[in-house]
Amino acid sequence: MNHKSRGWAPAIALLATLPILWLHGAAQAPKPVLTNKIYTYFIGPPDTLKEMILAADAVVYGRILAAAANDSVSPIGGALVRTAYRVKVNELLHTLGGHPIDTDHIVVLREGGDRDRGTHIERVVQENFPSFSVGGEYVLFLRWNPSQQAWAPAFGPGSVFRLSKGRVDSFGSSGIAAAQTGKTAAAFLETIRSFGG
Repeated sequence: MNHKSRGWAPAIALLATLPILWLHGAAQAPKPVLTNKIYTYFIGPPDTLKEMILAADAVVYGRILAAAANDSVSPIGGALVRTAYRVKVNELLHTLGGHPIDTDHIVVLREGGDRDRGTHIERVVQENFPSFSVGGEYVLFLRWNPSQQAWAPAFGPGSVFRLSKGRVDSFGSSGIAAAQTGKTAAAFLETIRSFGG
């Protein structure tokens, strides 16, 4: 009889832990994501790459290290989600010299991002301007935003060129963006260096 009761003991112990495992799994279920699109108007880029370089406060080749979304107040009132991207500066390609730029890392501020609202995730998406990918490498044409004390894309999506697998891809739809898309990253960087100074 003692031999039989030992055989049931592991099964009873397993059955006793199943509700705990099920509850633990339920606690880990993903929260629903509610997506809101925002439409932002930007100043379009100049007509040529050289003019674009010279019009930007800074042009940086860097890698996205981290992203942190926060609640903010829009200039016209109301709530706004903004994401602060910490960017490792691989190379400062151009600066107008107005605001000093940290050659180690900078913060680039963008509208949109994900915020945990307790019962759900609020995802704010900037229409036609994809979020930066952490770990991604980019060439960013920036302007200094004194009210936010951070850098921001100078010409919206046309300010951002992703470098991936040795090639250039642009977020923008301007003639400059189309002309640079598909070029080698090395050639693109060298062109900017030749104009940037």
